Order: sequence, then structure tokens, then C-alpha cells
Amino acid sequence: MRAILLMMACVLAACSTAGGQTQASAETAPMANKNSSAAKAVLLRLQQPPTEAQLQQLRQLGVSTGGITGAIVSASVPAEQLPAVQALPFVERVELSHPRPKRQ
Repeated sequence: MRAILLMMACVLAACSTAGGQTQASAETAPMANKNSSAAKAVLLRLQQPPTEAQLQQLRQLGVSTGGITGAIVSASVPAEQLPAVQALPFVERVELSHPRPKRQ
């Protein structure tokens, strides 16, 4: 239990910005604790459309990117890298991706 609390404190500390706002959504904080070797499907909300250098930074953290629409990037992030991705200066928010239901 103590290890889980310590891990959550580290995740929250890594997600804080200078203004006291958090970059992590309420959904993503517990994601780092669940099966840390599994990749998580997320949406990265960036400050502006990503540059090639920013995409390379994400790849260096093990992030696989999917579709990019403006400043929103669908991605698969290793759970243990979530705090590092959230701490990148160009990342505003990380949200858990939810599949859309198929139309009937």
C-alpha cells in the first residue's frame, strides 16, 4: 500500500506545472499503477500541432503515435513512461482513449 501511495505521489508531482495546474487527467493518474509494462491508449493534447522534433521526443520515450489532428495525437504510451510524457513542456494533457461504439 505504501508503495502505491509513493508511486501516486511521484506521478502527481511529475504532472504538476509551475502554475499549480496539473497536466494529467483524473483518469491517467491511476494508469501508471496498473500493469506498468502494458502500453496505454491515450490522447495527447498538445499546445500546438507537433513538430517533427517533438514527435521524436515522444518516440524516444517509447510512444507509438497514431493519428494526428491539429494539436491532438492518438498514441500508445508505456505505462511507466506516462509521468515522463506528461512532464514534456509541449504536452498540455493526457487522456485515456476510449473506443467509439460502432454505429448500427
